[in-house]
Parts: sequence; C-alpha cells; structure tokens
Amino acid sequence: MSRMIRHAGRVSAERRPLVAALRSTIDERQLSQVEAARLLDTDQPTLSKVLSGNNNTITLDRLVGWLTRLGQTVEIRVLPGDAATAQGSGKDARKS
Repeated sequence: MSRMIRHAGRVSAERRPLVAALRSTIDERQLSQVEAARLLDTDQPTLSKVLSGNNNTITLDRLVGWLTRLGQTVEIRVLPGDAATAQGSGKDARKS
C-alpha cells in the first residue's frame, strides 16, 4: 500500500476520504495545523498542502498512520468488482 498516488494537483479518489477524515478530525479536536503537525510527526507546511489537496506525493500509509495517531480507526475493504472491467474486455470474463 505504499504506492505513491499522483494526479496533477488533485486529491486522488483513493485519498479523498482519508484527507476529509483527517481534516474533520483536526477540526473536531480544535487543533491548529501546528499542533496537529506536531502530533503527526510532520511539519505544518506539509500538513497544509495535504489538507488543501496540493501535495500528491503522500502515501496512503502515511495518511492512515496520521489518522491512527489522531485516534481514528481506518478500515480498508476490498469489494468484488466487475470481472470484465478488471480484465479490460467488453465481455463478461466469467462466460469465456
């Protein structure tokens, strides 16, 4: 899960719920970015970039770690997808 997710200046779909949870947790705890950054063992500019969606080099592992440090439980679920889409064909892969 340590792959880097990069999308030209946008928060990727995989990261969006994690960043939103991070932002709301910081807000709920009424932490300044400086206080939150100290708790997360990072610096305020990095945290600010992540919260604003401008830093696309942060790993999913790091986001999960930050949420855990703030007392959140992170659940990762794998759901069955469309087999045809997964194999890149237009037909149902189960029928071939």
